[in-house]
Amino acid sequence: MARQLADLKADVIVTYATPGVLAAKSATTTIPIVMTVVADALASRLVSSLARPGGNVTGMTYFVPELAAKRLELLKEANAGLTRVGVLFNPDNPSKEPVLSAMKQTADALKIKLAEFPVREAADLDGAFAAMAAKPVGSRGQSADREGDWHRRADIAAAPRRRGDRVTFD
Repeated sequence: MARQLADLKADVIVTYATPGVLAAKSATTTIPIVMTVVADALASRLVSSLARPGGNVTGMTYFVPELAAKRLELLKEANAGLTRVGVLFNPDNPSKEPVLSAMKQTADALKIKLAEFPVREAADLDGAFAAMAAKPVGSRGQSADREGDWHRRADIAAAPRRRGDRVTFD
């Protein structure tokens, strides 16, 4: 779609999440791109700096890696006995690397084991939850992703089939 917009010579491209911005950036270097809800524009190399983004990309970013790490700290504070956390993530999302890296660093410091469960689409959730049931987690989290809405809807719909979930965050 980004290539189509570039070919149409759109005045501006407004896109959501890291994968969309990366697609738009690879499609054009001249049409302004406004990003929204990007996990970390610096780590994803979408901009050269926050103060002066450079190129044709500008917009809003937030620091998902730091937020994900903070959520782990809060989980541990709320449940001092927490030793294992399951993390759902989309392996195709380029922002997963800085998020998982920050979570791993914090988990190590808190003596928490992270169990990673890749989920590309809603159909993958049952397998991820079955794997969690085989090696139970004390809590479960979800890496931010543009597909997060279907993750949440499918997660809620599947909840009656699962037991032991304590906390979900994203």
